[in-house]
Amino acid sequence: MERPRTVKCPAGVRLVEYLRKKECGLRTPCGGHGSCGKCRVKVMKGDVPVNGADRIHLSEKQLAEGIRLGCQIFTTEDIIVELIDRVS
Repeated sequence: MERPRTVKCPAGVRLVEYLRKKECGLRTPCGGHGSCGKCRVKVMKGDVPVNGADRIHLSEKQLAEGIRLGCQIFTTEDIIVELIDRVS
């Protein structure tokens, strides 16, 4: 079974944990601590504020395009993300 590239995530969850439960295959070499920058996702729908780890690992262009570190997202509303750094 092929893992999805786009995932809808409900409000009130930590994205990386939700994706693990769904077996979506997001790469998290640092264990989800925001220190490696390898778990990039693109927010397709919903509001996900930029945080400090995002600013360290992502360019201003990436941030403007909606790229965020998946391990740093706690959803406050339903969102849809595209998984950029996937495990195949």
